[in-house]
Amino acid sequence: MLRATGAVVIEADGTRYAIYTTDGREVAAGTATGRTEVTLPRGIYVARTATATHRIAVR
Repeated sequence: MLRATGAVVIEADGTRYAIYTTDGREVAAGTATGRTEVTLPRGIYVARTATATHRIAVR
């Protein structure tokens, strides 16, 4: 996963993902196909895939 201004970018092929706020509320979910960009408001998020979990800062 990469960090981009105003978005979370997930680079994977056919991998399910979910993005949560720090208090556990799901804000986005889907299947990443190639380069998938999810636009989010400024904040701290937790991004999960089948193989990894990352804390993400969106500025």
